[in-house]
Amino acid sequence: MLSLVLGIVLAVTCMLTALMQASGGVRRVVLQKEKLLQSIYDEESAILANLKGIPGDYFENETWEWKLPKVSRNMRGLWMDVSSDHVHAISGIFVKDTSLVPFGQRRIVADGFKTILKREILTAENLQTKSGNRRLFGEARDLSLQVLDGDLYLDLSGHAACGNFFASGSLTLKGAASFDTLRLYSLGPLKVAGAVSARYVEAYSGDAVELSRDFKFSGLVVGPSTFVMSSNLLPAFVDGELVPFQWVYE
Repeated sequence: MLSLVLGIVLAVTCMLTALMQASGGVRRVVLQKEKLLQSIYDEESAILANLKGIPGDYFENETWEWKLPKVSRNMRGLWMDVSSDHVHAISGIFVKDTSLVPFGQRRIVADGFKTILKREILTAENLQTKSGNRRLFGEARDLSLQVLDGDLYLDLSGHAACGNFFASGSLTLKGAASFDTLRLYSLGPLKVAGAVSARYVEAYSGDAVELSRDFKFSGLVVGPSTFVMSSNLLPAFVDGELVPFQWVYE
């Protein structure tokens, strides 16, 4: 252990010596990077303190003398965006075992979930609205589609960053398509078949839900008798402890 500590001290000493001998331009760049890293560290610390319920001015007393940046909270879809100037922590409510979530809480999640999901789809950029039964085949592409007074049938392959689909009737998605983000909302039965996959899914059905065993996804699927979660996180609008699952740096 002593040799390791001495090695670290030697390495830091060499780095500082090299910095002192470097040109003025190099020193300025290093100092700018150091300032940036310190600001990011301060923002991360402020966000973590906020998530733990610690007041923003807690560290400004004589013991710490550490003024942390201000933090704000804003709902982003189902999740809470806890952010400072350049750092965002996308957070949800942690549960140890999703199978033990009480029925009443599941009902709250389902009601809030379907409202937010519908709004996200119907306010998506470049939303297309069609009437009557619709069938789409071929390569998956970034698409936001609302089908009124009819069923929506999709048989797709390839990859797309985002798919937003709403149907007033049934909604069927099959094939071998993959999505980064996939949102599905149907008032009728919802079926996902084939080898469809998605990194993140939000799906709701007002009727029966049928998911293929080959459907690989992370996210939340809700129906009258269906409540499928692929993680230990509930949406941020229910009561509980917020836990960050994604950090975003601007």
